Amino acid sequence: MLTLWQTPSIPVVSKVPTIILGMGALFGFPEQSDMPSIATMASSRRWPLISSYRATGRTQSLKLK
Repeated sequence: MLTLWQTPSIPVVSKVPTIILGMGALFGFPEQSDMPSIATMASSRRWPLISSYRATGRTQSLKLK
């Protein structure tokens, strides 16, 4: 795996247009009704600068029962 990061190209990614996505979500525990849910997503399309990415995040308002 280390040699993969040391090489200047990753054939699967560098030879064809590729988008790399990362997503995550954070939910509060049921007893934490004052904590909103948070969702995030990041993507990269710029080879070889795959560590350069755009990101977005959203929160969901609290649900009242």
